[in-house]
Amino acid sequence: MWKADRNDNYTIFHIAVSNRLEELFKFIYDIRSIADLMVESYDHEGNNILHLAGKLAPHNRLNVVSESALQMQRELLWFQAVEEIVPRKFAEEKNNDGLTPWDLFIIYLSKNTKD
Repeated sequence: MWKADRNDNYTIFHIAVSNRLEELFKFIYDIRSIADLMVESYDHEGNNILHLAGKLAPHNRLNVVSESALQMQRELLWFQAVEEIVPRKFAEEKNNDGLTPWDLFIIYLSKNTKD
């Protein structure tokens, strides 16, 4: 359960972050020693866990809030919550496309506001 998936190198912590599973995220974070171990993996695109928080939630999770502005606020709060618990270096790390987690967040945010 604590190991990374072979296909994308995601731990259960990464899955909780990318799918906005807040209760699972909090549960794992409360077991600090395990969270610290799981946060260090990267996917095949060079994304760390903060990059995953920078991507938009899956479509089924975006529909939780009907107003676009409220959803974007939720996305920003989620990004900030993850940013608070990961090592500071993650915020500046670039993925294979040369994007920091914040860059990725802005790209996804601008795509969503145009739709």
